[in-house]
Amino acid sequence: MNRERVFAELSSTLQRLAAPGEIALARLPKNCHRPDELALEYEQSLRVAIANYESELPEASKVALCRVDAELESMSGSQQNELWTEEAVCHNPKWAEIRLLARAALDAMNWKPDYDDC
Repeated sequence: MNRERVFAELSSTLQRLAAPGEIALARLPKNCHRPDELALEYEQSLRVAIANYESELPEASKVALCRVDAELESMSGSQQNELWTEEAVCHNPKWAEIRLLARAALDAMNWKPDYDDC
C-alpha cells in the first residue's frame, strides 16, 4: 500500500463528510446512492489506513477518526432510512453532527478543509 495514496484517500473522504451537504453530494457521481457512498467510502478508507498505518496515527487522531465512523454506524439500520437521503445529508441534525465530527478529525490530522463554506 502506498502511504501517500492511503492518506490522500482518507483525507478526501473526510473532506466530503466535513463539507456542507450540497458540496459533499456534488463531489460524488450522480449514478450512485450518494448518502451511502459518503459513509461507505469513508469507512473503507479508514479501515485501510488503520490496517496499514495505525502505528503512525497519534491517539487523538485515531479517536477523532473513529468517532466519525461510530456516528455513521449509529445511523445505520432499516429503521433509520430517513437519514440516508440527499435531503437528510443537507438538512438533518444527525448529518450536521457528522460534519462537526469530521471537521474535528480534519483538525486532529492537521488537514485544512478544502471548501470555503463552513
